[in-house]
Amino acid sequence: MTRRETAVILGLVLGAFATLGTAANAAIIYDNGSPVEGGFRSDFYNPLFANSEQQADDFSLMSGSNTIGSIQWWGTYVRLDTPPVDDFTIRIFQDDGSFFGAPQIAPLYEWNVGASATRTEVDLFGETSFYSPSYFYSFDLGSLELSANTLYHLSIVNNTPTHTRDSWAWLKSDLVTSPSSHSFRNYDGTPWNLSTLGNLAFTLSDPVAVPEPGTFLLLGFGLVGLIGLRRRVRGYHVQGSVLH
Repeated sequence: MTRRETAVILGLVLGAFATLGTAANAAIIYDNGSPVEGGFRSDFYNPLFANSEQQADDFSLMSGSNTIGSIQWWGTYVRLDTPPVDDFTIRIFQDDGSFFGAPQIAPLYEWNVGASATRTEVDLFGETSFYSPSYFYSFDLGSLELSANTLYHLSIVNNTPTHTRDSWAWLKSDLVTSPSSHSFRNYDGTPWNLSTLGNLAFTLSDPVAVPEPGTFLLLGFGLVGLIGLRRRVRGYHVQGSVLH
């Protein structure tokens, strides 16, 4: 096999895997804004009062981009240098149809994430900030198709009872809406209340397109065929020279 033929085959391989790699990048299908300094306690454990605090914010997906693969959000453990072990619960609620829109009392979907969400420390506001250090979280929920152009509410609540000093807070976002609001409540099974103090920072991404095994098999068969074809052609040339 000549250098040129080797380069062609190598180019085909790299091009194929580049295409597969591009397909594996998840795209953001909903962006509720970037995190800013400030947050709201969203924790089933509240060290100051004998209750929990739950936060939720609304979202709507466009037609053709209404399948969620993963959720990303930002939060912090106020006044804690060493974060505790997370125990997240993620819920999606339908809207109750009220004027400003609020989650229904019972969730439509629920994931007991625990500590399986990825957590990455990010320097957003500097060491002197009340909300530093801050963290970026991500959770892959597989593939969830929701109705397009329909209002839903995302709730993310941690549970940190081992830390008696403080609990987890969901960071605010820079998204400006009218009003800039989200929903909150203290207990499961109770109605939600409206907070006009800002939106919550999170994004939703579509499922990662993982190539099927058949894709790799076809790629492998193609390469084998190219190499075999080259050997057959070279064999014919050798036989012809002998016959002559």
